[in-house]
Amino acid sequence: SAETTEPVWVIDTKISFQARSNSPVKVQMYLPPSWSKFITLDESFVARNYGVNVDQMEHNRRAVWSARRAEGSQQMFYRLMLTQRSNARFSGEEPGPQFSESPKLEGAEKVAVEALLKPIREHSADIETFIREAIKLLNDTDNDNARLLLRNDYSERSRTRVLELLLASAHIPVEQVHTLRLISGSSQTPELWVRSYNGQRWLYFNPATGEEGLPEDRIVWWTGSDPIAKVEGGYRLDVEISAN
Repeated sequence: SAETTEPVWVIDTKISFQARSNSPVKVQMYLPPSWSKFITLDESFVARNYGVNVDQMEHNRRAVWSARRAEGSQQMFYRLMLTQRSNARFSGEEPGPQFSESPKLEGAEKVAVEALLKPIREHSADIETFIREAIKLLNDTDNDNARLLLRNDYSERSRTRVLELLLASAHIPVEQVHTLRLISGSSQTPELWVRSYNGQRWLYFNPATGEEGLPEDRIVWWTGSDPIAKVEGGYRLDVEISAN
């Protein structure tokens, strides 16, 4: 049989910032995790006069660049080369949290959460349909309970925050996950999805549309609500990511 060659993706990340004079500099940036349906062929870190270490955290990996001092405008580069794993689907049996502690709510918020959870429960059969119903209700600008919880802020961040609140109130663990699309071209901003563990595997949802299932051309980059990178001893941090 003819060998099928998988395309190789090169993801380039450029970090730039201004260093504060005479102070130690530390830059932390999340890296894609080592588990994935994609195989990492190579990764490289380039920065003049910086040490670099990679930390393995619970769900995330992080690069830490450090220097005793730096002057003026700084740039560092991270390059990742990936290939899509031939035919072998990424194993669905990934361990995850089974239960989420319910947040303490009071007053109007408590009433609004309970009022939203009732129809969600009635219209859902399992975790998957529960989450899709919750996203649908939060995107409905005519829903007074949703509007109260969102404080009239329908931004992605706000909707994701309230989705987490609703699901936690129903003891469903959910977390934010930032994804990158494997598409050639100019720099892109990672897209926010949410994921929940159903006992066997992670289920991924687009909080803007309720779409379920991470598309084949998306990779998970990091989870949680932190930004991709932060700097100590510097300012005007900018991160540009592009794939080819």
